[in-house]
Amino acid sequence: MNSKRSYLFHCLLVTAIATLLAPAPASPRAFVFSGPVKVHGNRAVQSYIIEREIPFRPGDAFDVEAFKDARTRIRTLPGVDHANIDPVFVGEDSTVAIAIYITEKPAIEGKFRFERGYEDKLSWGLTMTHENFRGRNERLKGSFLLRGNQVYEGEWQNPWVATRYRIGAGLRGFYKDYDYVYADAGPALVGAGIVRYGGELAVFYSRGGASRAFGAVGFERVEGRIAGVTLEPDGDNTVIVSLGAVLDGRDSPRFPWLGGYLEVVGRQIGPGQEAFHIFEGTIDARGFVPVLDRVVVAGQSALTYRDADRIPLYRRAHIGGSGTLRGYDYGSFHGDNSWVNSAELRIPVNFSREDPVEDALLGLAVHVFADAAAAWDRGDDVDADSFHAGYGVGMTLLNKNIPGLRLDYGRHSGSSEGHWEFDVGLKF
Repeated sequence: MNSKRSYLFHCLLVTAIATLLAPAPASPRAFVFSGPVKVHGNRAVQSYIIEREIPFRPGDAFDVEAFKDARTRIRTLPGVDHANIDPVFVGEDSTVAIAIYITEKPAIEGKFRFERGYEDKLSWGLTMTHENFRGRNERLKGSFLLRGNQVYEGEWQNPWVATRYRIGAGLRGFYKDYDYVYADAGPALVGAGIVRYGGELAVFYSRGGASRAFGAVGFERVEGRIAGVTLEPDGDNTVIVSLGAVLDGRDSPRFPWLGGYLEVVGRQIGPGQEAFHIFEGTIDARGFVPVLDRVVVAGQSALTYRDADRIPLYRRAHIGGSGTLRGYDYGSFHGDNSWVNSAELRIPVNFSREDPVEDALLGLAVHVFADAAAAWDRGDDVDADSFHAGYGVGMTLLNKNIPGLRLDYGRHSGSSEGHWEFDVGLKF
């Protein structure tokens, strides 16, 4: 009996010693990004531009959130229509490689352009865009209106002039010929023809995607076409200096489901000119949150503030109509400054986040809205009574080649009748 106990004791002792001396099991190693990156499907967009949007380098630990960030950045690159990023895990050495498959936008793309003009008439024309025309994400863009007001615009942009430092540059020129129809500056100016033209050179810094900080220097010249009507300043070249930033975290600019957008711009108009010097600042904040399953709650708050001894009539703020305050006529309220707020409940009918609107032949979304806006002159007090409110329902048709056609029916508390309003694109 004693021999059996001695035998069991020795077995337990040997087992305990073997357990203590045995090496601990190896913990699973984290995957490490090994590189190189393989890009497929690109012809115009150069591979180094796509690879630059990957926020990690060979030797870094593979991070899922950084991987998602890279996918978002690549999908928002100019010239990229769609992108898929596939991680390739190598189990033997715990490394991961990346393969990127992209579909590029057409080199030349034409879209109809619609715009509400000063005459409350719908102007229409074309916008022609040539992207990646030298394979470096450069863009040439021309736009014009044929009916209503005459507008001609041209733009060149290269987001990778200084590739290493992510600095880009752009040039823009414009010509606008329209009639002023609002009576806030006196009946003599109603119907006065105004010609505005000028240009701008911009330099911007981008961290990837659509977010950027920029500075610009340009000029504008304004002329009146009605005898006896004098504009301030009339026939002079006015220098305009701008600084601003755009933070764009929307998942889709065409129909946002989630994210936010913030644009802050400050302008000095006529710097160094004592007789004509304006500071103009704008803040545009937007937010989008999906609720239920196919519903989006969207909101916007846009403030424009001007400080000067005299504000030219063509720079005054006018609110009312589908672009600002639905339920009121265009230009119902005016002032040097404005503050426009909107909220919408958007319900897509035949598309969703999984089946995006870009894949639909013609996307349809309905919405319920409420707007509140105010316009006031410098020095006036602004309180709750300064705001006017409108509410209603509407629908929007969306397509890859159409910026959206929107039909709204709006009312306000001071009227028993509603307004049907037709415009282009989502309000925000």
